Amino acid sequence: MLLVDDDPGLLRTIQVLLEDEGGLAVETAPSGEAALQRLSSLAGIRLVVSDLSMPGMDGIELLRAIRERHAEIPVILMTAFGTVRSAVEAMRLGAVGYLTKPVDPDELLLQVERALEAARLAGEHRRLIERAGDPDSFDILVGESAAAGALRELIARLAAVDSTVLLRGETGTGKELVARLIHRASSRAGAPFVAVNCTAIPGELIESELFGHERGAFTGATAARSGRIAEAEGGTLLLDEVGDMPLALQPKLLRFLQERRARRVGGNRDWAADVRIMAATHRDLERAMADGAFRPDLFHRLNAIPVTVPPLRAHPEDIPALCRHLLDKLARRVGRPAPALADNAARALQRLPFPGNVRELENLLERALVLRSGVAPGSPLTTADLRLPPVDPVADGLPAVALEGGMDRLRVLGEQAERDLIARALAAWPGLSHAEIAARLGTNRRVLELRIEKLGLG
Repeated sequence: MLLVDDDPGLLRTIQVLLEDEGGLAVETAPSGEAALQRLSSLAGIRLVVSDLSMPGMDGIELLRAIRERHAEIPVILMTAFGTVRSAVEAMRLGAVGYLTKPVDPDELLLQVERALEAARLAGEHRRLIERAGDPDSFDILVGESAAAGALRELIARLAAVDSTVLLRGETGTGKELVARLIHRASSRAGAPFVAVNCTAIPGELIESELFGHERGAFTGATAARSGRIAEAEGGTLLLDEVGDMPLALQPKLLRFLQERRARRVGGNRDWAADVRIMAATHRDLERAMADGAFRPDLFHRLNAIPVTVPPLRAHPEDIPALCRHLLDKLARRVGRPAPALADNAARALQRLPFPGNVRELENLLERALVLRSGVAPGSPLTTADLRLPPVDPVADGLPAVALEGGMDRLRVLGEQAERDLIARALAAWPGLSHAEIAARLGTNRRVLELRIEKLGLG
């Protein structure tokens, strides 16, 4: 939130009260003009509390300007001249609260709490209206496979708690989607979901990006910034590709995870943050720890609840449904009718390894949709459109094997198929015992464990 007053002593007193008693991250400004600059340069300001009588731009003028430029931010006004006329004028212009100086601490905290809750509910309502008009904004977990069902159940369980979650899996599997779904189903759904890609930000800027900085903290810091942790206040912060976080910053992140208190770059005081933390990575963190590139204490702090998002090849039966969902989204994006997927194209896609997972599948479909020509709008997408060899419906699933040495080749292919089947089963049912997985596969625990050992899947 942003606190505005031209009295430095009172400004500091109320700031300490709101931070210590209210647990809020509080920015300050000494004038109305400075407040507007702060609002333009800082993300995550959810409330303004301002004095009414100030030199230059007074509280009423500031309120008008905020209503014009930042209409979603509520404003509470304070004044030592508590007249009915000024109160009525403030409320008419859209103030959500009005306090008379000397400010009663309990009344201030109560009005601030009410204003923040009302803003949260209004923001949630606004987002729901926006989503209702734009089907693209709905993130959903597509598929009815055992792997999708297990993941869906896990998301529901994790949404009911506030624990730190570490999402692991290959690139393109949908780790951020899972994090968003957990957030959306949780009690924090009305507050922000903020994702920070630790790979996309230069190493020397990640600390400032996360924790914020004071004006003049480093070259180019011409204005203070609250940071992504403050922006996620009350909600969820996803540290995407956390395995790429610079080693030098890891101790500060660890301290924040332990204490839930942070300090801006160049600052001299800590502030408390109410944020749920999730992290995601495709890297082998155990190897990174062995190589000295990732701190073991940070790993164990992040790894409170580990979640593995399975690769697409572990549940190829979901590919037809995924394609329908992705084609609907892509067709709206490019302004064309959504085509169906021909049966032979679906079978061909199910046989691909997809090292880039769902992201690779989406790119493949988008290329086919945009580049195909000479077909009627909305006609089914074929293997030719996808630039894939057609699948013979009679021999579907049977690889073509040369006659010379064919039996040896079939034994190799059989072992590869068995390895793939068991790997998919282990990924799809991570919470089941070997005995339960064996029963579902139609074998027994001893046979399954022997095959896991022989095939190097243990």
